[in-house]
Amino acid sequence: MKTTMRYAIAAVLALVAAAGVRAQSDPKATIAAIDTVVRKYSNYKDVLDPFVEEVYRKFRKNPEVITGIAKAYYTFSKPHGQPYYTFVTRDSANAYKYIELAIENDPTYVPAYILGGDIQVTMDNREGALSWYRRAIAADKANPEGYLAYAALAMDTDSADAVRTLMGVRDYVPDYPVELALARMYETRLDVAASLGYFDKADRDSMAEEDLVHYAMNHYVMGNYRQSLDVASYGHGRYPRNPVFNRLVFWNNTVLKNYDEALAYADLLFNQSDNPEIVVEDYVSYGRAYMGKKQYANAVKMFEKVYTFGKATDKDKDGAFQSIVTAYREMGDYDRAISMYKDYMARLDKEGKLDATEYNQLGMMYNELAEISNGEDKMRAYTQADSVYALMGERFPANAAVALYYRLAFSYSLDPGAKNGLGIPHATGLIAMLEAKPDRSKGEDSFIVLAYDYLSYYYATVKVRLPLAREYCQKALAINPDDAQANQLWKALGGS
Repeated sequence: MKTTMRYAIAAVLALVAAAGVRAQSDPKATIAAIDTVVRKYSNYKDVLDPFVEEVYRKFRKNPEVITGIAKAYYTFSKPHGQPYYTFVTRDSANAYKYIELAIENDPTYVPAYILGGDIQVTMDNREGALSWYRRAIAADKANPEGYLAYAALAMDTDSADAVRTLMGVRDYVPDYPVELALARMYETRLDVAASLGYFDKADRDSMAEEDLVHYAMNHYVMGNYRQSLDVASYGHGRYPRNPVFNRLVFWNNTVLKNYDEALAYADLLFNQSDNPEIVVEDYVSYGRAYMGKKQYANAVKMFEKVYTFGKATDKDKDGAFQSIVTAYREMGDYDRAISMYKDYMARLDKEGKLDATEYNQLGMMYNELAEISNGEDKMRAYTQADSVYALMGERFPANAAVALYYRLAFSYSLDPGAKNGLGIPHATGLIAMLEAKPDRSKGEDSFIVLAYDYLSYYYATVKVRLPLAREYCQKALAINPDDAQANQLWKALGGS
């Protein structure tokens, strides 16, 4: 078996050795060949090592190849976003042997030192790794790679030291983009605020396309829409077919209510970008931009696309539904909006998800319909709104005060002048519920003031029980001295 392995390894390495001058001019090809052999035959070291040594002797003047041999003996990778390493080979003795030989050949060859530190990281020897990275810096102070390796590791435990060390490269390379390097480091650590702080200080012209994508997107995620728009617009200028920049200019302009610009960039995203990979938020933003332009029919079409979008969640679909209902309300098509919303409520009720919020929305729709209607249609809409809040109060006792408040407010329209006292049960119900409550909210104060106002007016003008009218008037003013109706009535009743 050993003989077979010897011939197999010899055959592969002979090709490397025979490459001669060509390999010297193409060290990466040599390194790749060595890496392949070491990976494949790492379990046959007594045969493998002598042949690798032979290759080394041919390239002993080339620190890149020697370091490549070291890396082949200790090959590892760290999957993106994972804290662990995956090892292919793990022969640290031979790895450090060739690292030292590379350094002996060229003491200024920074990658050899960095590999020495990287191996220490995989061994959980942080201080050992930092020591190797310090040696990398000392070996060639004008090579940023040593500073970057040191800062990337130090950042996890001493960010001030990491920043200070990386800044030191400017003593030897004055124009090195340190801020951009730090922005990238914080980006990989998902520290968005710190990353943005350094991106903001960096020269945009030195940023790669990916940097600008992260920069613009992080501002958007943080809610910095104007800054995100600024960066995305700059990115679009450099990379006009990049879908991320077109998308972010579109989204940010939608949020900022620049609807014409938003629609223009929506078209660029959908029709003039490279592989845009449309997401559900694109349709939502498109719909919102059309809503802003009062192009409601177009808005509905966009929101409807959410329902057929394969990756849309139930939450996405519910949001799109709400937007469609809003579009119909804005169009004044309350019949369609109300009909859709009732179907929606019926589904929620069947699923056990219906709550007072939906009743409140439906009641508001009837109220809006009443405000744009006349005659019997107006009264019918107010009556329907009143019925909705009555049912809301019955089904959700915790929201009974809200329901009574709106029913009392509607009574002013359903029973002008309070002639029939339609609002009395609602007003007395609110008082019974809230008068003795020690921790009323401001909203609840407004509820009970409306009840006092209603009763004071009723007893002053309909039943004419003036002492009772004054009592309710005083109660209203005790809570809200600026209440216009109570002040006016108090003066009319002879109060001072």
